[in-house]
Order: sequence, then structure tokens, then C-alpha cells
Amino acid sequence: MVARRWLVLGLLLFSAGCTRRVYFSQSIRDGLEGSAGMEDATKREAAEDSLQYFAAHRIVLERDAKSRDENISGGRIIVRRGRLIEQVVIRRGTPGIATDWGDDWIAVSFEEGTSLVFEKAAADRGGSVLYRLRTSAGPLGAPVVDFNNLGWKLASAHYNATLQVKRNAAGKRKKRRRVLQGRKL
Repeated sequence: MVARRWLVLGLLLFSAGCTRRVYFSQSIRDGLEGSAGMEDATKREAAEDSLQYFAAHRIVLERDAKSRDENISGGRIIVRRGRLIEQVVIRRGTPGIATDWGDDWIAVSFEEGTSLVFEKAAADRGGSVLYRLRTSAGPLGAPVVDFNNLGWKLASAHYNATLQVKRNAAGKRKKRRRVLQGRKL
């Protein structure tokens, strides 16, 4: 009976440990790019390109639609207070890939042909510098996001949407090891 409990507990811990994600932060990015001896730009690009990103929060984007027949870009048309609204939802945990990046930002595509820009934000209480969804002030102070070359109102509760990566990917830091042979007289 005790052995069975230990087996079940071990399986639960093992399965929970394999799927855990961590927030994508500047320290993780530095570990993947710089501190691992990746001075060459092509090596940095390979590190950015090979990483799987995930939406850490649900992101809802909305914009006014002209008509129901309008060509929508991956979303759906809803009616709210007599107005037609095109809505795009990116669920929490949606996988994405990096399509472009700079020193303090990264563009992540959750669907082919589109991308959202996440930029380096101020350090939080714990000292972590996370990458948050880039927004700008729109009409009446509402946050606006550039998506598919159009301005979309950010309608989700998470104005500070962030990115996550798998925990084991965050630990993939290439180490350089050199064994010295010593010197003789």
C-alpha cells in the first residue's frame, strides 16, 4: 500500500515537472544569447529562433468592423450594442515563434502572417525583467496594440500580457569547458 502511494506521488511529480513553464525574462534571454559565449550574431539568431514561446495570459484584441462581409483576419465578428466588432482571441498557453527581435523587444507570431511585439518592461518586485505586450495609448486612453498592421484595442483583463517558455528550455545554457594541460619547465 505504501509503495503504491509512493509510485503515484512520484508519477504526479514527474508529470508536473515536465510541463511547467516559466516567464520569459531578460535573464533567460541573456543566458541563451550572451553569457554562453554566443558573441556571433548568427548564433544569437539561432537561439532566438529555436525557442518555443507561449502566451502567459489570455489576450483579446478588438476593432470596429465596417460590415459582416468584411474580410476578417483570423478572428470573428460579434455584435455589441448594435456595433459590429472584429475580435481576435489568443488563449493562455497558445504556442508561438519569434519572427523578429531587437535588443529590448521580440515579435512573436501565434499565427502565420501575424505577430505581436513584446518589449522589455521595468523590473518587478522580485527584480525580474519580463517581456510584456507592447501597447500605446489610443483614443480615450485605451491601450492599443499593433496587430496585422492595424491598431487593435486591447480588450482583455491582462494589460501586461507576458510570454512563457518551457522550464527546461530556460536552462539550456551552453557551457564552455576547457581543460588545461598545465605547463612544464
